[in-house]
Amino acid sequence: MAPSAQPLRRAGGWLSAPAEVPLVCEIAADYVAAVRHRHGRVEAWATRPLPPAAVRPASLAENIADRSVLQQALEHVVGVVADGRRRCALLVPDLLARVAVLEFDHLPERAPEAEALLRWRLGKDLPFDINEAVLSFQPQAGRAGARDALVVVALRNLLRQYEECVEALGLQPGWVTLSTLAALGGCETSSAPRLLVKRDHGSLSVVIVEDEAVRLFRSLPTPPGGAFDDEALLEKVYPAAVYFQDHWGQPVSEAVLVSVGENRLPSAHRLQRELGCAVTEFSAGSIELPPSALSGAVADTRLAPCWGWVRGGA
Repeated sequence: MAPSAQPLRRAGGWLSAPAEVPLVCEIAADYVAAVRHRHGRVEAWATRPLPPAAVRPASLAENIADRSVLQQALEHVVGVVADGRRRCALLVPDLLARVAVLEFDHLPERAPEAEALLRWRLGKDLPFDINEAVLSFQPQAGRAGARDALVVVALRNLLRQYEECVEALGLQPGWVTLSTLAALGGCETSSAPRLLVKRDHGSLSVVIVEDEAVRLFRSLPTPPGGAFDDEALLEKVYPAAVYFQDHWGQPVSEAVLVSVGENRLPSAHRLQRELGCAVTEFSAGSIELPPSALSGAVADTRLAPCWGWVRGGA
């Protein structure tokens, strides 16, 4: 089956999921998830854990270490969720790609010209050949009438590893995006700057959003399942908030913490004190779900990215 025509193209519209895509599948470092939805309502869902090191998210090295194990887990969740649907959105780990927010006085209106400019701009800063990569971008309003571009770039052969796993089940992954970009859809849209901190197995992602524009995106590797205390969280998050305030002239108004699975973030109290803003934690209990034939009746935070995709397109 041919690859999707524009891999990572969901990054070019992270709050407007196409309604005609009824399935969402996520491949993470330590689990797989699938959701079937209709008009913003979840009809079926399932999650399945993966053994350690079956998937090793990285932007330069092979990601799928044990395809047979991954394939088996996907078969389980898709088998109880898909109900004959084939078109799907595919969510992949943040560490697979490099993400940048670039500023321009002028960004060409025509997509091919804009992409050529972005490839030229990024090419000298990437640790891989830009010609071997897929690139997706989203134009957005910048400062003083200028234009920004949210750019996501990943090596084509590494992205194809994920696509091939769902294609082997007969699915058609026409839309592909990063886990945290999908999770943003679960946040309320606000003109005030918001900070999202998402921790999963092996990575911590920090995103600042204003209206529907991503102003900052950072994804950093962390020890999988390792201790992560208040000091470590503050060390990763505080510089991003300070940079945003210096660059955009306003502070973050609210922060949302998302702990995926067993990869817990520490208490929000110190972060709230240092940032001077309200800090809330994502709760899986806020998602309205039917019982799952595979995973039971209790939702968990591993559904946050899939739920964000569904809610963002409602």
